[in-house]
Amino acid sequence: MIDYFRDTFGALDSAGEKGKAIGGWDIYTKQYVLSVQGENIPTVSANSYQTLSFDESVRGWTSFFTYNPERILSVQSKFYSVKNGKLWEHNYQTGNNDDRSTFYDTYSDSSVTFIFNPKPSMSKVFKTVNYEGSTGWEVPSFNAARSFELNDTCNLVYSYDEGSYTQNGIQYYAGFYNKEGKYLANLVNSSQATQGEVVFGNSMTGVKGYYSTVTIRTDNSTQVAGLGGKARELFAVSSEYVESAY
Repeated sequence: MIDYFRDTFGALDSAGEKGKAIGGWDIYTKQYVLSVQGENIPTVSANSYQTLSFDESVRGWTSFFTYNPERILSVQSKFYSVKNGKLWEHNYQTGNNDDRSTFYDTYSDSSVTFIFNPKPSMSKVFKTVNYEGSTGWEVPSFNAARSFELNDTCNLVYSYDEGSYTQNGIQYYAGFYNKEGKYLANLVNSSQATQGEVVFGNSMTGVKGYYSTVTIRTDNSTQVAGLGGKARELFAVSSEYVESAY
């Protein structure tokens, strides 16, 4: 991460642009917060900043945030930031369900991106995605790498509530369904045909590759009782896979 910041500021200097780093201690979460800002900073989005937190207990950068502060400070066990001359208190709940994941009156979905890479040398078919936690999570992206140039993709996996529907009086789920307190979903392949491929897309089960890059995020509507509305809990994510027949 230090090399990343060094490369970032080096690129800014060579382009004749000025970047800045704003840092502070979040006394509420016991983490350091650093916001790197400037023109053309490489990010995971189109923004020209990255704000992230460092946790000493795990010795790692644990979260990326969607806000870009002008100042960061902690006062009497509370964490604040300044934006456009206004002082904003973080980690503050008014009882409104929309408070969480809202910075400077703007709400953003929370997401986690990770990699499934069991038995790296074996070509696999990832058949399902499963998680332990509360309802309200969906999977917008599940990409399996078949080679350096070729990936298998799947359709959006809807959350438990947003994917539910009734047909002929019977309840069905187009995404996650609940089984014994855990949420499970089949992966529906959405890949285009490649040269020589006979079975592809939703005619086949799951996605094929050596490893998969997966993003799971909160949906837009689920209200979770007892967790403050849009709060979500996520403890573990997994996938059932089998060896590919090539």
